[in-house]
Amino acid sequence: MTSQLEKEAREWIEETLHTKLNAQLDLLDQLQSGVILCRICKEALGANIRYKESNMPFVQMENISAFINYAQQVVHVPSQDMFQTSDLFERRNDEQVLRSIHSFSRYAAKMFPGKVRGLGPKLAEKKPRVFSAQQQREFREGVNSLQYGSFDMPTQGTEKIAFSRRRDPTGNMY
Repeated sequence: MTSQLEKEAREWIEETLHTKLNAQLDLLDQLQSGVILCRICKEALGANIRYKESNMPFVQMENISAFINYAQQVVHVPSQDMFQTSDLFERRNDEQVLRSIHSFSRYAAKMFPGKVRGLGPKLAEKKPRVFSAQQQREFREGVNSLQYGSFDMPTQGTEKIAFSRRRDPTGNMY
């Protein structure tokens, strides 16, 4: 499953940035500096996001945090759909990072239609149902209380279950 997620995420990033990533390197190793993620926000979505290319770990973690903040505050990706900085930087949870990229793509496609495409299923939209008092009354009157079922606990007698002694496959009873 992770390889399929990685393949889809790699294709989406390459399509979004109009750049080929190094096929010899692991995708998450290339994302570890946070630069590619920030470039997606800046170049594809027009974000005013600051990042710096550096080999210093704290700078790379700041880049990753900048992406996460942009995803949550601007694109409105729910926090439960996003990875944490250590998930990517320390490679603690690769699958969560890939799922977060998929989720980010869906929310970005919804917020910026035409700029990026979404990966995976389309986001559902709220469609609240409003019923009049008359309709609610009709619904209540149309339910038969005999259809509710029973609240009694099932027993051997009510379920017609018979228990016997265990049998040994060799034929010996015990």
